[in-house]
Amino acid sequence: VLFRSDYGSFQEVSVNAAGNSADMAMPGVQFQFVSKSGGNEVRGSALTNYENEHLQSVNIDAGLLARGVASPQDNRLHQFYDRNADAGGPLKRDRLWWYSSFRDERSQARYANFPVKPFETRLTNYTGKITQQLSPSDKLIAYGQAGKKLQPYRQDTATIGGPGGSRSFGLFDNENATANQDYIGWVWKGEYDRVFTSNTLAEIRAGRVGYTWDSGVYSDEIRREDIGSRLVTGGNVRWIENVNRNQVLGTLSTFRSGWAGTHNVKVGFELRSEEHTSEL
Repeated sequence: VLFRSDYGSFQEVSVNAAGNSADMAMPGVQFQFVSKSGGNEVRGSALTNYENEHLQSVNIDAGLLARGVASPQDNRLHQFYDRNADAGGPLKRDRLWWYSSFRDERSQARYANFPVKPFETRLTNYTGKITQQLSPSDKLIAYGQAGKKLQPYRQDTATIGGPGGSRSFGLFDNENATANQDYIGWVWKGEYDRVFTSNTLAEIRAGRVGYTWDSGVYSDEIRREDIGSRLVTGGNVRWIENVNRNQVLGTLSTFRSGWAGTHNVKVGFELRSEEHTSEL
């Protein structure tokens, strides 16, 4: 499932490239993210990054222009900013805490195959978390994050660049042939944790992750993709895709020493269903 996260809202991140345990349902790289939580003091942070084309040098000289490069601005960053603010604190000291985060990121770059205007990507994230300590041994967590992606001039092709097309090879001399990608992804969960002893604990989680990808068009003209000149004209294809994955899992873990060493014994279950629909 495609989901673009607010990495400023994470307390810890781990990446396992190989040798995953039975917790991992499928082979491959495993990412684990631990979200920040509120505490008994109200705390927050803010971050701003900014860059524009005046902060870059130009490495396209007269020789490259004579060999066919269209402009000194080709493949050049036009503007970039990234703004992130988060905060957390108590709703009830020692019992109930809140946390929230907001991120807004925008990048604009000049593409050689799209000389009309800078290609733009806008990413916006909203995060919220509530943690409640029911007793010294019991904890409840509610968490959610939504991420929105806008690419108003996405350059998709169907035939240029091989089967299925490649946005890197098509030439677009106007915005009517591009697509307006309006995408939103989300993830949420409810979690209950129980500590039985100092070395035995259990957890159960239920949640959902998914996205809606709405690809809009700017023109109703017939689509043409010239595989010789690589020029793309006419309107794009209008379509909507929806993906949702529901999951429930539970685990019981115990840590034991003296059994010919130190061991972690873990048992659990996972139930998952996925829905995928598309509409042209």
